[in-house]
Amino acid sequence: MVFFRKGANAVWMVVDGLTEGVRYDTVGITIMRSSSIGPDGWRPTGTALQALAEHITHNRVSLDREHAVRFIAGEEVSLTDEHEDEGRRYVLVCYKGRALGCGLASSTRLIPQVSKDRRIRDIVLP
Repeated sequence: MVFFRKGANAVWMVVDGLTEGVRYDTVGITIMRSSSIGPDGWRPTGTALQALAEHITHNRVSLDREHAVRFIAGEEVSLTDEHEDEGRRYVLVCYKGRALGCGLASSTRLIPQVSKDRRIRDIVLP
């Protein structure tokens, strides 16, 4: 994988060698965007978290059905004692092992970082 910064606000990832001999405007996926609310000034994108989910072992939060539905709708979710307090951080949010997207977690709450166009209000999860 090759990582590169495009502009001041985004970091991209592309498969090494993919662009050799090819004219392109944009290739790869955005993996990070600058953020004023995040702990480090950068936020992982939901697309990157979903693409890399099987490789992410830390900063991962699993939700039950009720909380997953609320998260997908863009609503804040309360976290229980079973979630470790590692301070304010971005996490991969999952339901039944499947990546839902990015959340900003603290010891007691999870704030969805799902863009408005990806939020789903009426969803039925198994």
